[in-house]
Amino acid sequence: MIEGSTEAEEREARTFVILAITGSVSGWNLAFKLGTTGEIPFDVMLTVWAAATAALLASLFWPRRNSIINWWNRLALLTPSAWFLLQWMDINIERFSVADEITFLIALVVLAVCVPYTVILLLSITNRELFQLKSWRLRVGLVIVIASVLTMSFLFGYNHDYFVTCEDFNVVGDYVPPDCESEADWIITE
Repeated sequence: MIEGSTEAEEREARTFVILAITGSVSGWNLAFKLGTTGEIPFDVMLTVWAAATAALLASLFWPRRNSIINWWNRLALLTPSAWFLLQWMDINIERFSVADEITFLIALVVLAVCVPYTVILLLSITNRELFQLKSWRLRVGLVIVIASVLTMSFLFGYNHDYFVTCEDFNVVGDYVPPDCESEADWIITE
């Protein structure tokens, strides 16, 4: 125990650190890819859809008297499926033309609402004590830490040509942006 702190304060501090790390790690890749390409990658949307759909389907088997997922929660978990339906309609039905901007805005809502909600929901199911942050300072700090990491990840992605090369994207099997620079461009000759 840290001198001068109570067991409850230490537990809350550990909870804060775990949530800050979990939230940041969950979103950094999305923020980086959004900064790099200016688009929300399909694999990210599919991951969000899989997590939300799994939580939704699992909630159908959860005993009602113990359920932490209500009707509104289930509606929020359906949001990624709605985005996929719009994508399918936009691609496959000629008469139904949804502007790309509208689809992108819906995708942003899905990610902004559903990703954090799904993470919080899953964590609240598996580890309820994680949500016992009583201190407003820690709650605000948590939002600031995660938002800072995601903003920096977006900026790294947006300015990727200063941090990574085309080869770095290739090595991990990721999309190579057209404006990336190869390692040869980075070699400084005297």
